[in-house]
Amino acid sequence: METSSIDIRSYKAQIEKKIQHVFLDKYIPKPVIDDEKLTILTTIINHSDVSDQQKQRYIVTAMLAQTALDTHDTVPAHSQGERWSIANQLKVLAGDYYSGLYYLLLSEIDDFEFIHILASAIKEINEIKMKIYQSSIGTFQDLMDMREEMEFLLLQHVAQFLGDSFPPEVAGKWLVTNKLIRQTHKPESGELSFSDVWMEQAASVSGSYFVSNAKAVVRENLRQLEILVGKIPESHRLYREYLHSVIRQHNYNEAR
Repeated sequence: METSSIDIRSYKAQIEKKIQHVFLDKYIPKPVIDDEKLTILTTIINHSDVSDQQKQRYIVTAMLAQTALDTHDTVPAHSQGERWSIANQLKVLAGDYYSGLYYLLLSEIDDFEFIHILASAIKEINEIKMKIYQSSIGTFQDLMDMREEMEFLLLQHVAQFLGDSFPPEVAGKWLVTNKLIRQTHKPESGELSFSDVWMEQAASVSGSYFVSNAKAVVRENLRQLEILVGKIPESHRLYREYLHSVIRQHNYNEAR
C-alpha cells in the first residue's frame, strides 16, 4: 500500500497513547481502533501533498474522532433494568472524552477548517444512526446503504477535504462486510450493542434472512467487491492489490 504496516502500527500506538486514561482503563475495556479504517485513512492522507507533520496530525485526530463514534456504538441500546450499569455510563463518557481530545488537538494548532470537516461528518453520521434507531428504513437494501455510508462517511469527508478520489462505495461496502465477518465469529453476548441492533433491524425489514444467513450476505458482498475494487484509482494501486488479497484469502478460508 501507499503506507507500510510499520506506519500503521506507529499511528495506532500514537492514538492508543492519546486515549489512555487511568480511571477509564480500570473500569471499561480499551477502545477498539478499527485497523481497516486506519489503513484507508492513512492511504488517503499519505497520498496527499500536505506536510508530514500535517499528515500525522490529520490521521491521529480523525481516528480519535472515529474511535469516539465507535466507542459510543458499544453502549447497549437497551438496558436490562431501569438504570444503565456504571460501565455503560463510563462508555458514554469515554466517547465524549475522546471527542474532546481531537477538538483540543486541532484547536491548539488553529486548524479550524479540519475541525469543521470532522464536525460535519459526525453530524451526518449521528443523523443516520437516529434513522436506524428509530426504524426509519424502508427495505433491507436501504439499511445496508445507510450502514455503508455511515462506516465511511468521516473518512470520505477527509478525502474530499484533501481532494482525494477514493471511491466511497468500495470503502463503505468493505468496512460493512469486514464488520459482518467479525460479527459472525463473535460470541453471544447478553446485551445488544449498536452493531448487534442494526443486524436486528435488518431482520425486521427482511424477515429472519439477514441474521440467519449473515454469511450468505458476506459472500454476496465479497462477490460485488471483487468487481468494485476495480474502481479504486491507479493512484491507490497498492491498496487495491491489498483489498484483492484480503478478499481472496477470506474466500479461500471459507472454502476449506
